[in-house]
Amino acid sequence: MTYLRENGLKLALLLLLLVLLSPTALAQPYIQAVEQAQSALAFGRIDQSLRNLEQARHFEPAAYALHKNEFQLSFQLGLLDDAEHHLQALAGLGLRPESVRCSNLQLALAQNKYSPSIAVEPASLSSCPEAEIALRQLASDYFEAGQFEQALPILENLLASGDENEAERTMLAYFTAANDPTNATDLLRQTQSSQGPGSELAVSLLMAIQDNLELETPAYLSARIGQLFSREAEWYLAQIAFERAIAEDPEYAQAWGYLGVAKESSGRDGGADLTQALRLAPDDPVLLVMQATHYNQNGQGSLALPLLEKAAGIDPENPAIASALGQTYTLTGDLEGAKAAYRQATLLAPDEAPFWNLLADFSLQHEIDIDRLALPALRNALILDPGAIKGWRSLGYAHYLQGNFPLAKRALTRALTLSPTDPATQYFLGLLFHAEGFTEEAIAAWKAAIRISPEHAYAKLAGRALENLGIVP
Repeated sequence: MTYLRENGLKLALLLLLLVLLSPTALAQPYIQAVEQAQSALAFGRIDQSLRNLEQARHFEPAAYALHKNEFQLSFQLGLLDDAEHHLQALAGLGLRPESVRCSNLQLALAQNKYSPSIAVEPASLSSCPEAEIALRQLASDYFEAGQFEQALPILENLLASGDENEAERTMLAYFTAANDPTNATDLLRQTQSSQGPGSELAVSLLMAIQDNLELETPAYLSARIGQLFSREAEWYLAQIAFERAIAEDPEYAQAWGYLGVAKESSGRDGGADLTQALRLAPDDPVLLVMQATHYNQNGQGSLALPLLEKAAGIDPENPAIASALGQTYTLTGDLEGAKAAYRQATLLAPDEAPFWNLLADFSLQHEIDIDRLALPALRNALILDPGAIKGWRSLGYAHYLQGNFPLAKRALTRALTLSPTDPATQYFLGLLFHAEGFTEEAIAAWKAAIRISPEHAYAKLAGRALENLGIVP
């Protein structure tokens, strides 16, 4: 609303100048219409002001200032077709294109019709603050969606404006690292020196590039960069890096495998890449796990199981393989085999909290031996990672299932203290309150889960719980 008020004042001044400085005699109805537009604008009545300007234009159809202000008001009201009409009228009046280029850019962005050919000159972006903000968001959206061909021209345009564009520089540095790592060092150093959100990854990327200078193994460097992006869930950038590694060495089995994982993680099918990886290295346990995970994600546990059993035979001390076996046994309905596999993972890595959590999750999900599996596993996990909200939340749920409500409340309260905006904790608190007979408190907790994150899975469970009470979420 602040933006509308500020621009409203600017428009009001322009309208006043239009009346006072006109070189020709003006009809009284025209002056009245402009004054009424000013008055409406002063009270925030944008739509009324626009109607008054339209009345004024009947008397001065060629007044460029009217069209310019009508564009702004139409744009603010979301009347994009009308705004476009006024820009076309301004062009027809012979205005130089640069005088309305900012307006053209604003409109194109609002209509999702942006193309680099209509962008303002970089030096002029400072005079288009609203358009610059929209451009930044558009570049970020394109980048996050992996649409780099659309994002790069915008990023370069923004960086050329000379302003401090840390986020844009970081995106360009990351893309260059994935696509052409040896030419990314300057941009990465600038990102590193900014101490911004991307500086830690920039340091890791720089170290990988510098470590490879003497080795001169470009395929390995690209694969290493792909792994670094994968750790940060930058899957589209990881794909570029792994594809570059494969282009440099088509027999690089691990690069094929990681490319498949990156594709699957971004919603694409990486099955063919994973198959190629195993064709090149059929006894690599990591690649066997990757292919098995692909089968599990597609509900093909029977295909995953022999691959994991083979991987476990090659690398029997690997807890990740044991836990993957636990998942696969679960999918195939062998809960006893799953329990044994998850327990084996904790024996292989007793100091790693994630494997204790996986064992607890299995026990809680299937309500199997909660007192002998879930509760001891969660206590071990919390000893190793006492600040983990998931551990406290799961501990509270375990005590709830066991009917130990005081301990359940204590653990869930601890989880809520660690993260007051966690919808899952609110959902479990609702279950606990409802079981204790505190219906109003349960309703409040479930409503809080929905309010925090309406699309979250536990928020949807909270909605169903409210519906069961006859309450519309």
